[in-house]
Amino acid sequence: MTKTKKRWLLAGACVGILAAFAAGGWYICYTLTAHPAVRALPSSASDLHEFYRDSGFPHYDYTYEMKARMPAEEFPAYAARLGLRPLGNLQAHWGWWPGELAWWDPAPSMEGTYIEQDDDSGTMAKWENGWVYVVAWST
Repeated sequence: MTKTKKRWLLAGACVGILAAFAAGGWYICYTLTAHPAVRALPSSASDLHEFYRDSGFPHYDYTYEMKARMPAEEFPAYAARLGLRPLGNLQAHWGWWPGELAWWDPAPSMEGTYIEQDDDSGTMAKWENGWVYVVAWST
């Protein structure tokens, strides 16, 4: 094998290794930084919209809003992956609010809402008209 051929093989191997590291790094960063609501989406979900706002201590006082296209039949499994349960007869002192973002347009009704809540944080999700809406908060 000639020196030139060896150099090209070595260069190709280096490029392949760098590409593998880059792909692995991207996957790790995505896994560590994507909101759980995004990571839980089924592969059929599309047209993702997200908004995150810190309103005090970073990552402690926040509001997160997400909207994505998703088939209705996949919503219950999605809610289960997020640890949400149907709101049912639980009393909620809020409704789905209109947002300042043009794409955030859930109906105010709590019907069909799934929820997980503790003393100072929670997540709500509902499916309507082909979209899943998620809001998460911490105070």
